[in-house]
Amino acid sequence: MYAHSLTDQPPDRWQPLDVHASAVAGMADMFAQPFHSGAWASLSGSLHDIGKARVSFQNYLRFCNNLTDADYDASDRTHSGAGAVWAVQALSRNKVGRLLAYIIAGHHAGLPDWIGG
Repeated sequence: MYAHSLTDQPPDRWQPLDVHASAVAGMADMFAQPFHSGAWASLSGSLHDIGKARVSFQNYLRFCNNLTDADYDASDRTHSGAGAVWAVQALSRNKVGRLLAYIIAGHHAGLPDWIGG
């Protein structure tokens, strides 16, 4: 499983998903230490790209690098929703679950303003 591909490079040079998730979790933990939220930040970092583990996303990476002739539905390349859904479902008893979902879902698109509603 891969998190990122490199143009004109074979898959064995791509970044593995577990390596990426671990690195992001570590950085998030470090950045969140000043406000004592390292564990939550680390969990968010671990989950932010979990949707890339889907077969359809792995196929998307191969499609983008011309490693398949199969047609690909470009609308299926999203990946941040899976981690957000997990956070809400797994942490439903803890209000932090919704907060983590908000962070995870917005990690590329930005965070919507929820203050108004």
